[in-house]
Amino acid sequence: MVRTQPREKRSVALIILVIIYALNSAGALAGGVMTIISLVSFAMMITDAGMDFPIVPLIVSIVAVLVIVGISITMTLSLYRRKRGAYIFHCVNVGFAILSAIALIALSTLAGAAFTSFLNELDPESTRDAAGAVSAIASSLGLVILCDGSVLLGLLALTVLSYDDFFGRMVRMSTAGLTSEGDTYNAGISYRNRGMWYMAAHEWELAAKSAPRDVTVWRALGLAYAQLKRYDQARDALSVALAMAPSDPQLTEDLVLVERLTAKR
Repeated sequence: MVRTQPREKRSVALIILVIIYALNSAGALAGGVMTIISLVSFAMMITDAGMDFPIVPLIVSIVAVLVIVGISITMTLSLYRRKRGAYIFHCVNVGFAILSAIALIALSTLAGAAFTSFLNELDPESTRDAAGAVSAIASSLGLVILCDGSVLLGLLALTVLSYDDFFGRMVRMSTAGLTSEGDTYNAGISYRNRGMWYMAAHEWELAAKSAPRDVTVWRALGLAYAQLKRYDQARDALSVALAMAPSDPQLTEDLVLVERLTAKR
């Protein structure tokens, strides 16, 4: 299995995500500017009135606003540039939002059930108005939860659909089209060093056909089959190697190991 490259062009889902973040960034920027202007104006009014205004809270508030706006803008640009870290951070945010929504629904349900039980124990005449108010609040809260849930489901769908913009899919490499030209044994070693045992076994199968008396090739092929959990083929390949080199202790140990693995299946 190898990971393919992410898709070349940005998907529609990613473009929508970027637009959403851009709108949030614009809102955060506008709100930040208004907040800073309000804080500075308030500080000037206090100073003009002859009172000392604490400068530290003002600086901390301005820095906090700038950090929030900076994070929002950075996330927008990073998603547009398809930075994997930004996508992971976005996924974490969506996950927390979903968990928060679930917690809100659970708490609202428990609170509503507890308050309803409390009202049932009181005089129905005296609690009629309260019950109506509770019903209206519950309806409003349900509408809010429905709207938030729809937004979260939409964000979740966009997140899933934009996965290929950041990460390639895992696919099985095919041996179709490969030829037996060149040094197939060393090609198998190259695949083995990259952990690609399926491809290594393919190369060593070709090497065994072209050099059927090569003990090293048959041992390598047997070990590759063992890595792929094809123990019967591994035992056969190692048996061929051992028949050509019966005094090789390493081949004997390899065959014993494969026999042990076969018995554990």
